[in-house]
Amino acid sequence: MTAMQKVKQNHPLPLAFVLYLFGVHGAYALVLNTRFEWLVDARLSFKYLSFPEMSVLCDLIIVPAFLYAFLARKQPKQALLGALAMCALGLLAIRLWFPKDQLGSAATQVLAFTRLLSPLLTGLALIAEIGAILILWRVLKKPMKEPAIELMLAPMVKMLGHDSKLLQFLFAEQRVWIYALSRALPAHSDFTGDLHFGYAKQNGNASTMIGMCIANLMPTPILHFVIAQFSPTLAWVTTALALLTSLFMWAEYRATLARPVSLSGDTLFLRYGTLTDRKIARNQIRSVRTLSWKDEALTAKRYQGCGAANVEIVLDGEVIHIGLDEPGRFVAAIGS
Repeated sequence: MTAMQKVKQNHPLPLAFVLYLFGVHGAYALVLNTRFEWLVDARLSFKYLSFPEMSVLCDLIIVPAFLYAFLARKQPKQALLGALAMCALGLLAIRLWFPKDQLGSAATQVLAFTRLLSPLLTGLALIAEIGAILILWRVLKKPMKEPAIELMLAPMVKMLGHDSKLLQFLFAEQRVWIYALSRALPAHSDFTGDLHFGYAKQNGNASTMIGMCIANLMPTPILHFVIAQFSPTLAWVTTALALLTSLFMWAEYRATLARPVSLSGDTLFLRYGTLTDRKIARNQIRSVRTLSWKDEALTAKRYQGCGAANVEIVLDGEVIHIGLDEPGRFVAAIGS
């Protein structure tokens, strides 16, 4: 059984459950902070629990935990861990939003007990985090294959659909981290497609990107020192933004070296840097030709990095200009 087949057997949470969870937690955060009297009814209280305490216990802990366990019942381990996570989330919400002076003795003792567990849970989380970092380090020693991103985000693909803007952002974000941190780059042959076309050398595309990365990074310590004289907080914010921008440029540089534009029998795989990842059916292509700097149209959608476009692809209702190292070979291949 392949890894993708295993992923297809997972049972991701429906979007309705996620919306329900946001809704119920948001509603209780509002009511407990501003309209607590709506929940007060002495007739509905038990000996040890008031009605507001029973309400939050049921709506924020018991129901979400059992509902998660039911939705993930075909994956017992996922169901158990998810139900425990729902309980922890509910307890956190109660601790944050429930008025302290309205807590009864029973609820106070439960929260005090969970507080005693915090050091243990923190230790377990730290161990898990260290383990995850070690696993990630081992993975990053090898060239990362992009289908791994499909596997990681497969549950969200099922939930949101592959064309979702949010999902496209998450795919791009994963590519940024992979190409920024991985020690080895994949070869063109690791990508889907029969023929592959690079764009790293075109008008110094890759070298320009790494130059921009260095130019952005070099003055950062000096800027931090100067700005810190007026506002330490602003200095750290500026430095963080500069480092993240440089990280993105580094990832874009490496993705430019690794990710090709590819052709298969029926599909054009348009990859460009970390952000672009399109699949275009070849039967949608009406014409393709090489370009000079005089030919560029203002209405065309461009994928050219730091270089210049040298290929025009005309689709139904869209014109695309891209920059490639070997435009002639690409035009001949796509026209054959």
